[in-house]
Amino acid sequence: MKAYLNYFLFFSASLTLALWFQNCSQLSSSGNQTENMPAALEVSHPDPAPNLEKTATGITLIDRVGVTSVLENVFLSGLSSEADRNTFFDLINAEIRPQQHAFGRPCDIVAQGTFADCFYNLTNLEMGMWKSTSTVRESSRIQLCRRLVATDSLLNSAVNQVKGQDLTPNVTSLQKTVQLFYPAWEAESITNVVQALVTIDNKMAVNSETMLDRWRLVFLSVCETAYWEIL
Repeated sequence: MKAYLNYFLFFSASLTLALWFQNCSQLSSSGNQTENMPAALEVSHPDPAPNLEKTATGITLIDRVGVTSVLENVFLSGLSSEADRNTFFDLINAEIRPQQHAFGRPCDIVAQGTFADCFYNLTNLEMGMWKSTSTVRESSRIQLCRRLVATDSLLNSAVNQVKGQDLTPNVTSLQKTVQLFYPAWEAESITNVVQALVTIDNKMAVNSETMLDRWRLVFLSVCETAYWEIL
């Protein structure tokens, strides 16, 4: 576990720096908890707030539905079982829905025909559509990322979308991983990010980490970056 934490801390710094330069470039050119759910991975990482303040101050972020949609595209596919879909949305309900005020989008009791979309809190009827970053929002999102990658079946679903014939992470599959979260980013524009992933995966391989754990760290690291939330 100590080695795993070291990998993550090293990678967090590398990937944050890579994404910082990438994000600056793009901005300048474009102007109720349920039982039996997986616990979050126990990993330490730098507080995301300082980085967010440097890169996302005043930037509008996608709402709760947008966050759910991005992560659903990553961790579910047409081949996902009903059990996996239930687990995914249970995690959304556990981590995101209680914090609707931090993610944005007023609930819709008319279309839903129930107060469930408000998480049974009618103040959510009056919330705004878009939100900016906050400690509550990022804590909930990061916790969700950790619980998603801690669920092997959901992680395998994500890996199956990007792997080649060889399960081993490589430049192509890591590039696809980044683009699952950042579909608007062209392959040539994420070279630094992919190289950071290659570096940390190589360290994991040298220390004989399992293939699934190598992918777990890859997806966790990209999921925890804040930039895919920018509207």
